[in-house]
Amino acid sequence: MANTPFDTTQPSQVKGLNGYTVNPIFTVGDKIGNYVAPGILDGIGAYSLNDTTVRVLVVNEVGSADGYKYTLKNGTQLPGARVNYFDVDKRTLQIVDAGLAHDTIINRKGEVVDAAADLEFGGIQRFCSAALFEANQFGAGIGLADRIFFSGEETSNGTQFALDTQTNTLYAVPAFGRASWENVTELNTGRTDKVAFLIGDDSNNAPLYLYVGDKKAGGFLERNGLAQGKLFVWVADDPSSATDAIEANPSQFKGSGNSTNGQFVEISYYNPTKASTTGYDAQGFATQTKQNELATAVNAFRFSRPEDIATNPFDGTQAVLASTGITAGPDVWGTTYKIDVDFSQLLSTTATVPTAEDTAPFLLPTGFTQTEIVDRNKANLDPQFAATFGNWDMVALDPTNRYIYIPMEVGQGAGLARYDTQTGDFVSALTGQAALPYTTNPAVWDKNADDFGPFDPAEYTPHGTVLTAEERTNGRLFEWLNPLMAAGDPANVVWRSNIPAVSHEGLKFDASGTLYFIDESNTGSIYKFVPKTVGDLSVGQSFVLKVTAFTGNASQDWNSTANAATTRTGAATWVAITDANGVKTTTADPFDFSSATTGGRAAADEVGGTPYGRPEDLEIIGDTLYVATTSENAVYGINLKTNEVKLFASRSTIDGGTGLAAGTNLNNPDNLASDAAGNLYIIEDNGPGDIWKASDSNKDGVAESITRWVSLGVPGSEPTGLISTNNPNEFIVAIQHPTSGNDALWKITTAPEITAKIDILYDGNDAGKQDFGMRSPDNLDWADNGKIYLQEDRALGADIWGATSKQEASIYVLDPAAANPADSLTKIAQVDRSAVPSGQTDSSPTDIGNWETSGILDVSSLFGNAPGTQFVFDVQAHSIRSGTIITATNIDGNGDGTKTRQENLVEGGQLSFLTAPNANLIQDTQFFAGTPNADTIVAKQTPGFGGIKDVVFSGAGNDEVDSAAAGALASNNIIDSGSGNDTVFLANGDRAFGSDGNDTFFGDEASNFRASGGAGNDLFFLGNGSNGRALGGDGNDTFEIGLGGGHTLSGGAGADQFWIVFGELTKATNTILDFQIGTDVIGISGAKSLGITTANLTLTQVGADTAVIFGGQTLATLTGIQASALSVANPNQFVLV
Repeated sequence: MANTPFDTTQPSQVKGLNGYTVNPIFTVGDKIGNYVAPGILDGIGAYSLNDTTVRVLVVNEVGSADGYKYTLKNGTQLPGARVNYFDVDKRTLQIVDAGLAHDTIINRKGEVVDAAADLEFGGIQRFCSAALFEANQFGAGIGLADRIFFSGEETSNGTQFALDTQTNTLYAVPAFGRASWENVTELNTGRTDKVAFLIGDDSNNAPLYLYVGDKKAGGFLERNGLAQGKLFVWVADDPSSATDAIEANPSQFKGSGNSTNGQFVEISYYNPTKASTTGYDAQGFATQTKQNELATAVNAFRFSRPEDIATNPFDGTQAVLASTGITAGPDVWGTTYKIDVDFSQLLSTTATVPTAEDTAPFLLPTGFTQTEIVDRNKANLDPQFAATFGNWDMVALDPTNRYIYIPMEVGQGAGLARYDTQTGDFVSALTGQAALPYTTNPAVWDKNADDFGPFDPAEYTPHGTVLTAEERTNGRLFEWLNPLMAAGDPANVVWRSNIPAVSHEGLKFDASGTLYFIDESNTGSIYKFVPKTVGDLSVGQSFVLKVTAFTGNASQDWNSTANAATTRTGAATWVAITDANGVKTTTADPFDFSSATTGGRAAADEVGGTPYGRPEDLEIIGDTLYVATTSENAVYGINLKTNEVKLFASRSTIDGGTGLAAGTNLNNPDNLASDAAGNLYIIEDNGPGDIWKASDSNKDGVAESITRWVSLGVPGSEPTGLISTNNPNEFIVAIQHPTSGNDALWKITTAPEITAKIDILYDGNDAGKQDFGMRSPDNLDWADNGKIYLQEDRALGADIWGATSKQEASIYVLDPAAANPADSLTKIAQVDRSAVPSGQTDSSPTDIGNWETSGILDVSSLFGNAPGTQFVFDVQAHSIRSGTIITATNIDGNGDGTKTRQENLVEGGQLSFLTAPNANLIQDTQFFAGTPNADTIVAKQTPGFGGIKDVVFSGAGNDEVDSAAAGALASNNIIDSGSGNDTVFLANGDRAFGSDGNDTFFGDEASNFRASGGAGNDLFFLGNGSNGRALGGDGNDTFEIGLGGGHTLSGGAGADQFWIVFGELTKATNTILDFQIGTDVIGISGAKSLGITTANLTLTQVGADTAVIFGGQTLATLTGIQASALSVANPNQFVLV
């Protein structure tokens, strides 16, 4: 680039304090090559671009219509916020390149942006803070899969964006939810299948969000866990204390040094079935307002204005958060928090092991508890409880959680009982008479004079009744009409004989009152009953599900030869088997309860109802009906809006505990359940058995993973009837047919998956701190030295902020490890309003706080220095709005004849380095003096010699000086080896002087160096080095050139040897300035292997010089030498070996 390396000539807009120094490298209005970066510089990220260059990424906090338009790869021109790159030389700290960091944008729909309208604001709206995270930063496979730079729109309903630094593609990340984005920071989940990010939502009274994403195969967003995940909010509810007060805001949790415990609670922020409805965007993500409502519903803590956030470099589960403060609220001056997150409860339970039936039948994750509610031994003491009432199955709860309805899955003497959790009493609604036959005629049915087949399940209906049904061929369905009756009142139970005869299992109602049921067999189908009047099951129409693409035999088993090759997923329809009044429309009678060859199964077969492998339980979450198919070891999902059938989970689904396919670990999925957050649970019909929790974060109808939630290890038993209660984190589950015969109901109380303790590191509202301590903390970095660096941003009116202290915005350092972190706060830099760049003006010079520093990052290690010694930060000089802010680009964007700041660079500012006191940067010049003896002086090993821009005088003695040992950054040293026979290893740009003695110089990989041997017989081994200058001086000197070439050589006085080829041809021509005919000699080593002979090595006169040529390549130019005076056959002039 024309003017690179570049270093701004403008004064620093920030002054260092307490020994810190500031070095600006770019000022808004500067032009670097052909690129001019707009103003309002903000968030920063950085990474090593190559051995000698750090790429610094900086965003602009400009509005979506502001700033000159930039051009994407496809030609699209956009105004608004953008990501700039500044490539900085690690050795000189100067800018060597700059430009736009992204050439492609992918919007929220996943489409390439080719018009401004493809973005919600017509451009990107106000990028704010930013962060860059390396791939696998927490260990092998843990964390992101790619290096990613994040920044989000700081506006209501803003979007977070992620820049793939490998492809220069900027992706919208809708899965993060909506926010007025300040920043995000990555946390360590300890898992290879998940990522986690804390989110700073720069809104007044906002919650603290946590996103946990599932990594899966696919594109950029998918493999990094950014396409699908869950969103949580922090609630100040200590899960270890039942009496803990839930703090609501900083009026209840405040003061430096205080702390509180809490948990992250999931909110249901994504539902594609609600797309474009009130509170949801076109994809089904909640709006920011809706997210706040969801957060309020779970008592989320409201921070004053959560802004920047960063992770502890030594503990990836800790982060620091700056909440800036607001005028109207308990936190005016801002508070800095440390957040300590515990991910250990993220589900990864191992396989079932034997457990203790009486005290702890379930294997639970840490923090879960189990409590017995009632067992069969206790129930048998109640006269209402029949002796045949075993095999407790899928239970139901009334809305108050007082009554539990238990169906008995026994072959004879089955029944339905109600357990009162307050009194401990039982009421039996149905009790089978084992000596009696099943009644098949509804007209003569008497509930007190009948036997019943195995009951499975109980289901509390939306209209306040309880259903149960028989799991046998041509089973019947019964409705208990008064399930809340007082003990002693008669149970009013009716047989709903207009529900087709099938082998029942699951029963579920959707929001419209439609009842779904199944036929539990290997040819079983899925049915629905639409009542003519909602809530009245006496009359209605029955349907069976038919998958359009199914071409098999409906009457055969799901895996028969006829059915194995056809599909049972995809588009489907509901085919009627009755009319709206319940009159059959098939030849087979769906209401024949007497014959094994008729009934609902025969009617379904007649119309082509699709068969599944023992469909059993059902669950409805949102608009999806889930069906467990035990014989298939699978769960299907049916979208009730579109009637599309998908395979939701199977043995091919990833086991969240192992990261591998579940395989045979998933056995006989039977029951299904859900919780308030919309998670699906899969319960095995297996003894012993597991309960799995499914994850479908992207709501595409296919589970990303299933993870063991709890396991039952009681001999002979299976878990069944899982149901969530109205109490948070509480479930009821039955233990069925254990070897002991003692069926039981247990309550499982879960622990939050993710908890967090929060400590207040610094509260700016403490007495004595208001306007005199740190005010309105905004951007920050938890640096690699363990300390936290924070920047002030005037978040209050000028009548408050700085009104008393008269102090401009500053940068501070705080030590979170100190006994009292607040007392460690130290001011290290402050805005200097006198530093107005030439060609610009400050429109409000007395407005304290108008300028601010924004964005700070510890880049010490990237530049080869000790942690916490070197930072890059930027300045937002808001009141600089004229001069070169306009003229540097001088664009009339709207063509109205007036060039405004909004059409150009918008506002002023600067990008600078901040250096700690006594930092001893490797880029700083150091002076090293040797001794009169033989010294060995090695860069980075010898104290005082870093190998970059240093000065070394080794003195007398046979010394060795090695600047190249500093690695790729080694450069630009000045070396005087003094007298003696010295050895010098050169680095790029070094200036080395041998003085007296027979000296040896190695420039194997160096370029642009200058080496002078001085007096003595000196050796120059230049190897692969290039474009150097080697001067022999007095004495018989030898120069050996390797692959590099392009050197300028001067032998000086004496008989010198110039080996212009040494085993391989050079890449560039060498120039010999003072070849002396008759004294000096040209050497070619490896001539035979290279095919060089006196016959094909030629000499050509080029002006006043002679070119030595082989195979069309000029190997060397002899300055001022006539070709006619030379002969390649003369061994005194040319030596070929």
